[in-house]
Amino acid sequence: MRYNIVLFSIFLSLTVYGQNIYFGDLHVHSDLSFDGHVNIDTLYNNAINIAKLDFICVTDHDLNSANNSWIISKQKANFYNIPGIFVALIGYEYTHLPSQGGHLITYTYKDNGNNVCVP
Repeated sequence: MRYNIVLFSIFLSLTVYGQNIYFGDLHVHSDLSFDGHVNIDTLYNNAINIAKLDFICVTDHDLNSANNSWIISKQKANFYNIPGIFVALIGYEYTHLPSQGGHLITYTYKDNGNNVCVP
């Protein structure tokens, strides 16, 4: 007999010592990056509706990525951001050669952040 095991993750609104605890991912790539394999809309939908996360930041690479990826990333973050429910942070992965420091995840604090590291 074959059994299918399904695991359910239940995220509750947690408060510890008067502080809220939030669940999310601060470094995820979409198919706008050379090493991403999932459409950016699918990432947001899965984060909101499947994983029930409180926030994510799609941090696609600034180099070797699809043209206009920074513009698309900002537009999607602004679209999926739901005040009081879900936070879609804007960020990207600043890419250098290992001899120049490797990678750096950069987050912006405004909804129209400029990608200052793209050459």
